[in-house]
Amino acid sequence: MTVGDLRDFQTWRRVPDEAVWDAIVDADQRAIWTPGISFEADLGGEFNIWFGGECEGPAHVTGSVSAFDPPARARAGHDSI
Repeated sequence: MTVGDLRDFQTWRRVPDEAVWDAIVDADQRAIWTPGISFEADLGGEFNIWFGGECEGPAHVTGSVSAFDPPARARAGHDSI
């Protein structure tokens, strides 16, 4: 779903919720699954995404965490595109 600049991604996996959560908020796990992303796992924390290669959009996006409820919910919005 996309509403303006809001993107909602949902997916179903055959792994425990905690494993998915760790892949997002744990720096060591995130480096394996989503390289190019830094994420301060806390309400108000900052995130950065660096896109490599020839992406169609910006090479770097920043933003902040606007909702954080482990291990069920994390929401982040961009500050710059």
